Amino acid sequence: MSIYENCPTLSTPHLTLRLVRREDAGGLLKVYSDEKAQPFFNADNCTSDFRYTRLPEMIECVNMWMWSYQHGYFVRWTILHDDVPVGTAEMFRRDDGPDGRGCGVLRIDLHSRYERGRVFDELLPVLLPCCHRDFGCAQVLTKAFSGSGERLAALGRHGFVPAPGAVSYRDGTPILDYWVHRA
Repeated sequence: MSIYENCPTLSTPHLTLRLVRREDAGGLLKVYSDEKAQPFFNADNCTSDFRYTRLPEMIECVNMWMWSYQHGYFVRWTILHDDVPVGTAEMFRRDDGPDGRGCGVLRIDLHSRYERGRVFDELLPVLLPCCHRDFGCAQVLTKAFSGSGERLAALGRHGFVPAPGAVSYRDGTPILDYWVHRA
């Protein structure tokens, strides 16, 4: 069964990841309006920079995420801590990976209070198997900027290595600050 027919809910000891819902918009506005968190968002190849300050903007974004899931473009999970949205994780597959198996792109956006190594240490062990298995990807790319020390350290602990040859899937231009995890 396709992940676009039945999106799994993923759980860690402290967090739950489930498909984004309209009612998440209010809580997610706190994430996407957090000026300390915004520098860590990955908006490469997106139509927005994901910097929202008004609820109608966030609702429109959540509606677009839900529409994109329904049409098989990507999965956007809401990351919950004690049933409160504290971030999102997005995954989609590009079909340009090694051996024709595809390459996934994983985006993780967190409120600045959750931009911590221990949070990534919970998220990555449940997200990575899902990314490789449910999206059929030989490798998964994610972005981590040089100033994101705890994120970078966690990526290294979970088998990510720098991906200096990453390119935009839209126009083939080089993109910076990507890390790759191979199955």
